[in-house]
Amino acid sequence: MTDNSNSRPLDADSPVSVHPSLRKAAGIFRNRHFRLLWISSAIGFTGMQIQVIARALLAWDLTESFGAVGAVALSFVLPMFFFTLVRGSLADRFTSET
Repeated sequence: MTDNSNSRPLDADSPVSVHPSLRKAAGIFRNRHFRLLWISSAIGFTGMQIQVIARALLAWDLTESFGAVGAVALSFVLPMFFFTLVRGSLADRFTSET
């Protein structure tokens, strides 16, 4: 196996170098505020996904119908999709003066 950066064979004991841009990108996690934002966003996203699964399981337990599970999922996705489009177009139309 060869390393593309300097075309020399890699030893089993030699550490593989990390690409400089990856190291630079990972350096953002040294910022405490960004790290807290990223971790809290990951926790929130995980909670939302658990809620989606719980809603589907509840619909299945109550009705045992695949159609009901799909209707429940659709009833939560359609408003988010529609209002995202509307809010996006409104945000593009009006400029923020802060």
